[in-house]
Amino acid sequence: MIRRPPRSTLDRSSAASDVYKRQQITLFIVFFSVVNDAATSSTESFLWIPKLGSPDALLILPLLIGGLVFTQLRLSTTKRTRRNLVFHVFCGGLLFALTFKLIAAVNIYLAFNLALMLLQGQLTWCHLKRRQIAATRVGKDTGIGMLKDAHRVLGTGN
Repeated sequence: MIRRPPRSTLDRSSAASDVYKRQQITLFIVFFSVVNDAATSSTESFLWIPKLGSPDALLILPLLIGGLVFTQLRLSTTKRTRRNLVFHVFCGGLLFALTFKLIAAVNIYLAFNLALMLLQGQLTWCHLKRRQIAATRVGKDTGIGMLKDAHRVLGTGN
């Protein structure tokens, strides 16, 4: 079982997390604008897309973006209720509606970023789960232990 850190730790980490999120959003918007400006007049083709500067006529990229958003929301939700499912489908559909008129290059950028975000989240979850399993195998708690039990935990003592 993972224990919640002390409140002072949460305040500092959540403040740092907020700053980090703001920086990420700012960079995302800047790169989104750069990709859009650079590819607007592009006549290059990519896979099934005849011109990166025009929207995806087959709507594969907007569907992929909606599907990736839906998958991310489903994987990050602990409660699997019908209400959450409806909300996740709505969010995926909303992203599809927001992206189907964007140029293909921007949709490729969005799909790539969403796929990386999904991969990063899964790798982080697997890493944390492995650490938690390893900690329980050794018999140590993930929190602070009693000094009288230090001889039972690897890496402690004199």
